[in-house]
Amino acid sequence: MLLSIIIPLYNAEHFIIKCLESCYMQGLAESEFEIIVVNDGSTDRSLDVVKGYLKSKTNIRLYTQKNLGQGAARNFGLKQALGKYILFLDSDDFLLSNSISKILEIAESTSCEVMNFLMEVELPDGNIEVGYSYKYDLHKIYSGEELLLHNNINVGTACSSLYKKDFILQNDIFFPTDMKHEDVFFSYQVYTFASKIFFSSIHAYYYCWHANSTDRSVEPQKLRILQMSEISLAFYLNKLSSDQRVKREISNYLKKASNSTLISLLLAIFKKESVLTKKEFKKECMHRSLYPLKGRALSWKTTSILYISKVILAFS
Repeated sequence: MLLSIIIPLYNAEHFIIKCLESCYMQGLAESEFEIIVVNDGSTDRSLDVVKGYLKSKTNIRLYTQKNLGQGAARNFGLKQALGKYILFLDSDDFLLSNSISKILEIAESTSCEVMNFLMEVELPDGNIEVGYSYKYDLHKIYSGEELLLHNNINVGTACSSLYKKDFILQNDIFFPTDMKHEDVFFSYQVYTFASKIFFSSIHAYYYCWHANSTDRSVEPQKLRILQMSEISLAFYLNKLSSDQRVKREISNYLKKASNSTLISLLLAIFKKESVLTKKEFKKECMHRSLYPLKGRALSWKTTSILYISKVILAFS
C-alpha cells in the first residue's frame, strides 16, 4: 500500500465528512491508500457519522480510544499504518483536490524521507494565506542538519509534510502525549534525523480556522496548559540533545533551542503576559531537571537574557 492517512477525531461531527471526502479526491485508487481514523473519546456524534460513512468505503479503519489527546491518537495510528508513506490530517481540515498524488510522485522519484508541501490557512476574517511557506531550492534535496543549522527552518505543524513510514519508525519518532503543540517536537525529531528532505510548491492542505481552538483560548486554565507545554517542549528538546544518535552540532543546537523556549516563556512572565508566576516556572523547571538554566540560547540577545534571568530566578 502506498499511503496511510491518519486522522485523529475529536468532536468534529460537522467537519469530518468533508475531511474524509477530500481524501477520495486525490487521483488515487482506494487500493492505493488507507484512512485510519482514531476516535479520541469524542462526546458528540462524530463516531456515528464516521460509522455511517465507512459503510460505503473499503479502505477506512476506525478505532476508538479514551480521550488521550491528538498526540496519542497519531501515535496509535502510526502503529496501525500499512502504507509506505504517512500523512497526518486533522478532522476539521481537508486536503486540496488532486494534490497528494502529485506529491507522492515526487516522493517516489526523489526517494525522500520527508516531502514538504504548502498549506492554505483560513484566517478569522475569511481570507486565505499560505502557511508554512518557504524559500528553498525546489530542485535540491536537503538534510535536516542543513535546515536546522543553516536555513532557519520553521519547525511547526506535522500536517504540511509527507513522511516515509520506515524513517519515522526506525528513528523512534513520536508525538509527546503530555503537552500541547506536540507537532513542534515531532518536527524537531524529523529534522534531527532526516537526511533527504524535499520542498514542493504544491498547495495540498487546507487549515480551517476555528474560534474555539485551544491555541486561541484566553481561558486561564487553557493558557496555563499551553504555557506549561512550553516547558515540556524544552524538556523534550534537552532530552533529545542527549540522545547518542544525535550529531554533536545538532545536539548543541537542540540545547540552545531548549533554552530559547524557556527564555521566551520567562520573558512573558516578566512582562506579566503569562498566567504562570516565576515561582511556578522555577518549580516546573526543577521538576523537569531544567533548572538551573545552563549553556547558551539560539541568539546572543536571548543568551544575554538567559544570564540575567538566572540571577532573577535565584532570588525567586
